[in-house]
Amino acid sequence: MPWRCPACSTIIRHKETERTPRAGTRYRCYVCRIGLEYQTAANKMIVVRSDDDSEAPRQKRSRGR
Repeated sequence: MPWRCPACSTIIRHKETERTPRAGTRYRCYVCRIGLEYQTAANKMIVVRSDDDSEAPRQKRSRGR
């Protein structure tokens, strides 16, 4: 059974030999780039915050000339 991203419905790739994605393993949707993790109790993929999702520090703009 293909597992899908809850945001865009793209199929999330995992090992074909496994029935479900691995619990505790983070996956990333290659279309919308959100982090996903399989939750065994709910039997579905959930959105998780990853370290990459933090806001990039703003660079100071210099007023030149």
